[in-house]
Amino acid sequence: MSNRLVLSDLRSDSQRTDGHPRIAGCGEYQGYQFQTSLDSLMKDGRVSRMKKLTLLFAVLLASTAWAATLKILTLDEMTQASSAVVQGRIVSSRSDWLDGKGSLIVTYYTVQADSYLKGNLGRTFQLTEPGGNVGIINGSVPGAPSFQVGEQVVLFIETGGTRNLHQAIGFEQGVFRVQRDARSGALTVNHSQPLVKGGQVVAADENPSLASGARSSRDLNQFLSQVGDSVRRVATLKKGVQ
Repeated sequence: MSNRLVLSDLRSDSQRTDGHPRIAGCGEYQGYQFQTSLDSLMKDGRVSRMKKLTLLFAVLLASTAWAATLKILTLDEMTQASSAVVQGRIVSSRSDWLDGKGSLIVTYYTVQADSYLKGNLGRTFQLTEPGGNVGIINGSVPGAPSFQVGEQVVLFIETGGTRNLHQAIGFEQGVFRVQRDARSGALTVNHSQPLVKGGQVVAADENPSLASGARSSRDLNQFLSQVGDSVRRVATLKKGVQ
């Protein structure tokens, strides 16, 4: 079964003929996977045997192995496409159906902003990513980012749709997780991004670092400096076009 969806707009009014909403990001995917805890389902004494079989059948019908692909972006491409670039922390999360039971499951993360390198979404804002758990049902999109409360991140944010939902650009490409190097104690980010020669198409759950060529720094301070340079460079090019 092929339910090919372009990841361009996470909003209910962008329903396709196959009934699935479109999702923001620089890539495309061919399905959405539902999973459930069969043990929880079958052991629940409040659910009759017939209802259990009906629910199980529905889950099996909904469970589809999806392939996802994305285009590898350069740092400047991500900067240009972003409504905001922010350094901050995940302070809370909750998962729910996007448009009522049976639709897409998404997780809403509250991000506390420490500083902005581009744009301004306020002291706190809500990040919406596909996937999550609602009851015993798990929805997932391969390669879509998920976060732990307390996690420090640098995010390249895309904003769109009638509801102005915020989402990381290009799956994990737009998410830089801040970590402390065990040996040096220096703060680093978990991956780098091409500075030139983007455009390769890879599986969404592949490591974007597979792309060759000059790359951004993994040192946090150096990376933030590179992002600042990118913001100024993109702004200058934009003025030149105008």
